[in-house]
Amino acid sequence: MTDLKNQQLKVFRELINGDYSQKLTFTCGEIFPLAFPEIKISIQRLL
Repeated sequence: MTDLKNQQLKVFRELINGDYSQKLTFTCGEIFPLAFPEIKISIQRLL
């Protein structure tokens, strides 16, 4: 999820009983999707 107002990318992973066990917030750098680990995505470009 992108939070454009606060310039943050929020990533939610591992849904367990209706809640995510991992909640990550990024403001810069790069991420690699779990489904496509060979693809690099710039967080700055998303924001």
